[in-house]
Amino acid sequence: MLLASLDRIPEWQRARTSLAKRHTKSSSKLSYAYHRVSEGECLSSIAERYKTTVAAISKANNIRNGQFIKAGQRLRIPLNGGKVRGSK
Repeated sequence: MLLASLDRIPEWQRARTSLAKRHTKSSSKLSYAYHRVSEGECLSSIAERYKTTVAAISKANNIRNGQFIKAGQRLRIPLNGGKVRGSK
């Protein structure tokens, strides 16, 4: 009887639907590429390659002013939906 009446509980359906919509909206706005840092690369050259900013990369990776990136480090690169050249 419980399983048969689950479809008639309106609060459960609304909560599930609004949660699904919220998840879809937030995930569709954000897209990321991942980049493995090569020796000699800096944030500005990586930002130029992916057509984004140093600030956006820093924010996505919790990099503070004065912190260095290291060869082999994997960075999340926020994208604006443009065409992106792949990493080396």
